[in-house]
Amino acid sequence: MARLRVLIGGVDAAGADVVVRATTSLDYQGQRLLQFARRVVSSDDEASPDMPNPKRGQVAVVPASAGPARWTILAAPPRWTTGGAGERELLAATWRAVIDAAASCGGRAVATPTLSSGPPAFPAEVAAAVTIPSIFAATRQYPSIESVSICLAGTHAERDREIYTTAARGNPSAPASGSAAEVGMEAEIERVVNRYRARNGLPQLGTDATLTAAARIHSRHMHDRGFFAHDDPYTNTDCMSRVLAIEPLGWRLVAENLIQGYETPRAIVDGWVGSPDHDKNLLLDDVRHIGTGVVLDGRRPTVTQLYGQRG
Repeated sequence: MARLRVLIGGVDAAGADVVVRATTSLDYQGQRLLQFARRVVSSDDEASPDMPNPKRGQVAVVPASAGPARWTILAAPPRWTTGGAGERELLAATWRAVIDAAASCGGRAVATPTLSSGPPAFPAEVAAAVTIPSIFAATRQYPSIESVSICLAGTHAERDREIYTTAARGNPSAPASGSAAEVGMEAEIERVVNRYRARNGLPQLGTDATLTAAARIHSRHMHDRGFFAHDDPYTNTDCMSRVLAIEPLGWRLVAENLIQGYETPRAIVDGWVGSPDHDKNLLLDDVRHIGTGVVLDGRRPTVTQLYGQRG
């Protein structure tokens, strides 16, 4: 997996062989861009070098004109509007397109701005919550990409570096899981859930890496930031958007159970069974995947469990 760096400064100072530059549309260089475009990549697979004004979420690769870079990726990132207009999904797709394009031209080190600074700009916490897992998920497919540097500038650069660094540390897609005790409790909770489903004549659920990563992120955020809710007030995300930030395509259903303060896997599942809404999620007939995130703090574990179906 690529090494992620969060730097203050411009992309040209990062020493990368591929640099990313944001632009409002990919035709701002007119025919020169179309003449030299090596490839256009689209979040919706409809891009073409013949398109005069590609949609946001697309990128184009052109030869670099200055600095140590060999290639420049021009990206037309999304703009933030209401938060409910698909901005997160389009930002995640843009990052996937950027990494695809970098790999296509043989890039080993990528330097990029945040692609979410607008105008209008994404809230930094929301952008980081989408950007970090999207980069890690995309670069897993390309071992040849050794590093990605997120380059920050402007009056809020120091603040944003802290936000992005914290997101990277807390993202289970990057380093790993929690402690051995936390991982063990996650597995045992899932075993208890599957035994309960079997008693009710329902199929077993398989542990899914994407759901597990999203569940761990949410449990960690709730523990560290002192809230307990399905919607994260700091990132303005719900369970589906957290899953889509890690794996933007392929999920048609995601449900979530939370619990805090119950000490054993059996007590945790019994607590959910005793609540009609939680029990309904445990007994969903049209899901086949499960993921659990546990953060232990003394005798008050914080637990998120996700149930999902691709399609």
